[in-house]
Amino acid sequence: MVALNPRLSVTHNGHNTWKLHISHVQLNDSGSYMCQVNTDPMRHQSGNLDVVVPPDILNENEPNTLEGGVANEGGNVQLVCQATGVPEPAVQWRRENGKDIVVRTEGREKQVVKLVEGERLVLNQVQRTDMGGYLCIASNGVPPSVSKRFDVQVNCKYFACLPFSLSSPGAARRANSFIHFVTVFLRAQL
Repeated sequence: MVALNPRLSVTHNGHNTWKLHISHVQLNDSGSYMCQVNTDPMRHQSGNLDVVVPPDILNENEPNTLEGGVANEGGNVQLVCQATGVPEPAVQWRRENGKDIVVRTEGREKQVVKLVEGERLVLNQVQRTDMGGYLCIASNGVPPSVSKRFDVQVNCKYFACLPFSLSSPGAARRANSFIHFVTVFLRAQL
C-alpha cells in the first residue's frame, strides 16, 4: 500500500521486482521506506532515503551590509556570506586571482593566508593592498559548489589610492606619472 500521495508510485516487473518512484523529491521525503510482500511468511525489505540539496548563497544582507565593503585606510571591513543546503555547506573566503588574504589583529600582528573559513570575513586595519575582489565559496559535497563575489574598496588617506602593485616592472613609472598628473591638476585648480 502506498500513501495517498500523487508523487509516489510503485511499478512491478511482473516477476519479482517492485520499485518505489518518488517524483519532484522534496527535503521532507527523507526517511525510512519499507516494501512488504504479503506472502506466507511475509517478506519485507527496508531502505533509507537521504535527500541532499546543493548549496545556495542567500542574497539577504544584514542591515548596513553591502555586497562588499568600503572603509577608510586603517578601518575595518566585515563581509558576510550565508549559505543553505543539505548537508550544511562549508563556507570559505578566497581572494580573486589567487592573491593572499591578510588577516590583521588589533595588536598589529598579521597572518597571510590563502583562505579563511566561516560565514564572516573581517578585515581589520585595511590598507590599499586589501582592495579588490573576495570570493565566498559554499560547498557541501553536492554539486555544484557556488560562489559570490564581494568587492572591497579602501578610501586612502591621501588624494589618490593606487590599487596596482609597485613591485611589477614599470609600475613605479606609472605611479610617478599618475602622481605627476594629480600634482599638475591640483596646481591648475589653485
